[in-house]
Amino acid sequence: MAEKIIKTTFLLRRGTAAQWAEHNPILRAGEPGFELDTKKLKIGNGEDAFNDLPYIGVDEINFEIPGLDEAEVGQIAVKGENGLEWKDEVIPMTKAEIEALIREGIVAANKGIEDKEEFKAAFAQTGMIKLGADMELEAGDAIRIPADADVILDLNGKKLSTKAAITPLTIMGGSLTIKNGTIESASKEAVLANGGNLVIEDAVLTSGKQCIAAQNATIQFDSGEINSTEACFALIRNTNLVVNGGKLTAANNGAIMGYGSPGYNGNKIEINGGEISTHVSAESAGKGYIAHGIYMPNADELILNDGIINVENGAGIVCRGGKTTINGGVITTTGTATGKVGDSRQVVSCAPIVYDKNSAYPGMDSLEIIINEGVTLNSEAEIENGIQILTSEETPNIKDNRA
Repeated sequence: MAEKIIKTTFLLRRGTAAQWAEHNPILRAGEPGFELDTKKLKIGNGEDAFNDLPYIGVDEINFEIPGLDEAEVGQIAVKGENGLEWKDEVIPMTKAEIEALIREGIVAANKGIEDKEEFKAAFAQTGMIKLGADMELEAGDAIRIPADADVILDLNGKKLSTKAAITPLTIMGGSLTIKNGTIESASKEAVLANGGNLVIEDAVLTSGKQCIAAQNATIQFDSGEINSTEACFALIRNTNLVVNGGKLTAANNGAIMGYGSPGYNGNKIEINGGEISTHVSAESAGKGYIAHGIYMPNADELILNDGIINVENGAGIVCRGGKTTINGGVITTTGTATGKVGDSRQVVSCAPIVYDKNSAYPGMDSLEIIINEGVTLNSEAEIENGIQILTSEETPNIKDNRA
């Protein structure tokens, strides 16, 4: 029997996001529903109302169609010389071709990118990038996010890694959200934020050095893990870091660190939850160093509202400059060793909090510590009130408001 050709105009069921939300229909199984203003697509299952259906493939999917805003009712998107175009046309398609068109589009959206060159090129544009397979970057594969790009990197449960001496991802003023997967860098930072914005959600980032370094940037860590050798976050200058949850683990040194050189300041750190865990390696301990949780060597600002800081053989928060306000949380230090932190030869104890002006760092004139009720300081070392004071001034700038 000859195949029957059906000439038809194929239109998606459509409306604005507000119209869909208001009417909230139940789409039939396989029936598409397109939001005209957001350019997002949902596929019905015959059971759930539109508002309860996920967008296809990812939390967000963008359809960049030239002339979309100028399309008239009844027009359809067809392939033209410059991509998809809106035209008043009737395209002959069989039922099987229509079904295949929808099916292939759904599969492509869910699969993600597997080709490395395609993956690298995607970061030059704004939109969602979904990793379709584990991928290893080699020398020359370092990826940069330009200033005009706003990228969401969905690792899709996969791993992006490199054994080469490169930083896999560098933000050059743009915006990057990383979620749902793993990034591993053997010898350099996993991410360098040179301006711009970085958000981390339910991702695991690991580095054999500092894991994330930043200057002139904003960073938000909501969930997941940051694992590093030297520092989970190295804040160079003028960076706002907000930690809302997740876990930071530093194998040797501190989890959040500033820089003690002149001009390397202007950072603001806000911790609202999560857990910080730091240690010191046998090699560093042999050279006279101890671990620390957060290092404040300059005219920066730290606000600890909640969270847990556990430091093995080291100090909790070492303050040599700037303003530190502790409103809540638990700081626990173990061990009774003394040793160096940073470049100073000043001996520091395994105290939950260290107030140090003896090291004479650039931001010491701004040094201030405020401790409010609701803070718990635990230490194996014999430290009065959990605070080690290293200064020659008669009245250290410490306001301890605990009962």
